[in-house]
Amino acid sequence: MAAGPPARALVVQADPDEVTRAPAPGAGFDHVGRIAGTTGVYLGDGWVLTAGHVGAGELWLDGGRYAPVPGSWVPVRGEGGTSAPDLGLFRVDPRPPLPRLEIARRAPKPGDPLLLVGCGLGRGEAFEWDGRVGWRWSPPSVCRWGRNQIAAVELDTATGGASTRVFVTFFSEGEPQEAQAAQGDSGGAGFAARREGWVLAGIMIAVKTLPRQPAQSSVVGNATHLADLSHYRAEILTVMGLDPVSGAARR
Repeated sequence: MAAGPPARALVVQADPDEVTRAPAPGAGFDHVGRIAGTTGVYLGDGWVLTAGHVGAGELWLDGGRYAPVPGSWVPVRGEGGTSAPDLGLFRVDPRPPLPRLEIARRAPKPGDPLLLVGCGLGRGEAFEWDGRVGWRWSPPSVCRWGRNQIAAVELDTATGGASTRVFVTFFSEGEPQEAQAAQGDSGGAGFAARREGWVLAGIMIAVKTLPRQPAQSSVVGNATHLADLSHYRAEILTVMGLDPVSGAARR
């Protein structure tokens, strides 16, 4: 799959106020915040994870503003291939008063449900294009959530010289709270419900649109590409100073 532009959260067929509030306790919604016109996810212990093309910046999280620590940006390197993934971490100070997020240990499977959270434009005017239902993007830029399910796994997406192992969701019509990422939502989160609770499974890095699709819109058939964090978990934990196997703090 070819990569498209970076993203913003677009949620359809859902109450616009409901999707700005946490959908369930412990679902991870409160860990997702704005970085300028994009998104970042607070992992805990002062560390923020986002898309590599977003980079470090002030994190706006639950009414607080957290400045990036100068020089703290660390790109994720991957497994030493020719192209690193489109992911990176940086530290903020002060630290938000939130617990550490659990990163998924295993990759998702096709059909698994996913909670998407991003901070950007929302659903605007509905329209029809090429026999497909679509929505134009509209302000305000706030953090919203929506739902989708995994459609494809173990793919590699190229974005701006990076190559990232991803899983993909497709945008369909008629599903309750169906969500599709769009321009500006890069760095947003994909959470999966596991037996042990909610885990951070993916980071939104790109979308796939259709040829000649109207600009600044999402239509049925678009796709959201999320970095598969199970593939990069050990490296991310090592950067955070945590044990790459257990996830516990090193002594």
